[in-house]
Amino acid sequence: EVDVLPPHAVVQARPPPALLLERGSNPLAGGGCDGASARAVNDRIHRHVTNVHLRAIRSALTSEEVQYLIAAGLIFSGIGSAIQVARIQLPGGFRLGTGLICVVGSSFTFVPICVSAIRMMMREDSANPCEGDADCTDAWAGQAPPYLGVSAPGVTNLGQCNKSSGRCLRSGREAYGAFLGTCMLGSFLEMALSLTPKRTLHRILPRTVTG
Repeated sequence: EVDVLPPHAVVQARPPPALLLERGSNPLAGGGCDGASARAVNDRIHRHVTNVHLRAIRSALTSEEVQYLIAAGLIFSGIGSAIQVARIQLPGGFRLGTGLICVVGSSFTFVPICVSAIRMMMREDSANPCEGDADCTDAWAGQAPPYLGVSAPGVTNLGQCNKSSGRCLRSGREAYGAFLGTCMLGSFLEMALSLTPKRTLHRILPRTVTG
């Protein structure tokens, strides 16, 4: 026989097995979260290094520039992760960060967009005049040995001087910087959306996105 509950019966739902935001937890659960966080950090580091190398190859960057980008990305990943975990109190009842254990890092979602944008900008003229590839001092870096990751004007940047316009094509560093600047400007839109009331966001975006 199957017991059927009356329509007016109230079923007590068990709380989900999750850690609440502002409440302590037992050491066993905390240790499990620490292990998961360590694996996430390790995965993020591998993803970040691979991500930078993929974009650097398409951008004709030098070895020094690649090392700089990797170091800068890891530093800002650490700062961003600390801010997310700290959940800093702001005026007006707002908070900066989620207060959850998370790792902030670079995303592979940007790789195809970044590569397409950089390739497009590297086909555009810069403000530097030239008569030959050797005049483009901010030269493309080599992508094959023995000049892999080395910038040598007139050797590794064949075709960078646009003789029809007398201007150098944009270097990988200029194109990459323009892409990062565009992303920085676009981030202000996300900041504005984060300060938008929930009711307004629910009218614009579905609850699957806004929560």
